[in-house]
Amino acid sequence: MKNYFLSISASAILLGSIFVTNIYSIETNMSSNKAIETKNFDKDVKISEDFFRHVNGGWMKANPIPAEKSRFGSFDALQDNAQNHIKGILEEMSKNTNSKKGSIEQKLGDFYFAAMDESTIEKLGFTPIKKYLNEIKTLKSVNDAWKLIAKYHSEGDGFVFGLGPEQDPDNGKKYIATAYQGGLGLPDRDYYLKDDERSKTLRTEYIKMITKFFVLTGENETIASSKAKNVINFETELAQNSKTKLEMRDPQTMKNKMDVAALKALSPELDWTYYFNTIGFPNPGTLNITSPKFITAVGLMTKSQSLDAWKDYLAFHVISGSAPSLSSNFVNTRFDFYGKVISGQKEMKPRWKRAIDMSNASLGEAIGKIYVGKYFPSAAKTRMVELVNNLKVSLDERIGLLDWMSDATKKQAKDKLATIKVKIGYPEKFLDYATVEI
Repeated sequence: MKNYFLSISASAILLGSIFVTNIYSIETNMSSNKAIETKNFDKDVKISEDFFRHVNGGWMKANPIPAEKSRFGSFDALQDNAQNHIKGILEEMSKNTNSKKGSIEQKLGDFYFAAMDESTIEKLGFTPIKKYLNEIKTLKSVNDAWKLIAKYHSEGDGFVFGLGPEQDPDNGKKYIATAYQGGLGLPDRDYYLKDDERSKTLRTEYIKMITKFFVLTGENETIASSKAKNVINFETELAQNSKTKLEMRDPQTMKNKMDVAALKALSPELDWTYYFNTIGFPNPGTLNITSPKFITAVGLMTKSQSLDAWKDYLAFHVISGSAPSLSSNFVNTRFDFYGKVISGQKEMKPRWKRAIDMSNASLGEAIGKIYVGKYFPSAAKTRMVELVNNLKVSLDERIGLLDWMSDATKKQAKDKLATIKVKIGYPEKFLDYATVEI
């Protein structure tokens, strides 16, 4: 299953190949590119009337937004360039049947081959997730649903809320377990609560998608419609108890440190001892609960929401989260809503680009390691590190010459400058995928 809301994992995989390409392209084009390229201007637009279009209009006319994208800029162009390089790497590996078993070449090649194997994917339909749906159908109580959520969290799929390691808000040198609100299928709480026409239309289209997903897994239209109503009502209750984006920008309201005993008092309906044992973290110590009201609400929902509602909610998110990896009817249903309605995309990315996205999400640093070996040699990294270090030396000298800054402040500024770590292109040590089996 793939997760499209808050996940238990708090550390995102580095998409090393794309990041490296940005650095590589900047470096290799440094000598030929002008700091300001006047051909990108639109001189038919007065600078006093629309500065943005005056300086960017020419580029925008020459680079219309592709049908598969909802936005397009110079960094998107760099990403496209990176993807073409990655495509060549993965296609070569997927055709090589002589790769050593267990090698990263074998893993990447087989992963990409499987993602591109449309005929097999179409034959399978939703078979890959049937065991999850059957597991949900057999739940006997809401407590069983909570136990299943704990199991899914242990496997890296976030349902209802997210939990992961984050920096201690009082001590940046250590990490503590941090819980976040989540569990919504729409992008934000306001999509459920606003009463304007746009929001109403989005909710209507969302319900249509949920209904269709249940139909695609074998339910008749009437039952599927009933399940969709359960899902939207369940998520609306989550939304009603979620913080706004503005509230989440306040670091003080996001800091609510407590131990497990306090967490249990916050939501006594939830078996937290079972949860932490299941995710392999029996003694979490001090936690940061960023939205206590939300966690309290989840506990109360064990009574306000029926068992069927919990089951329908879980089933829908299993289907929706897995849809990009299933047969085309699932892929298209998800894209019609999230791609077209929400993001404004006119067309879906071609399969090879989606396969690269999946490969990057699951084996990102493995691709990155091979990518930099081919397109970003160590000598280039050394040059860039030297350049940045020279900038640090220059900045240190300039701080020393400032007449408006006191000596005490200069010392603090220089101390801060000395702590800056230079990270160029790719990590010194890549992730090890030795235990990953494809």
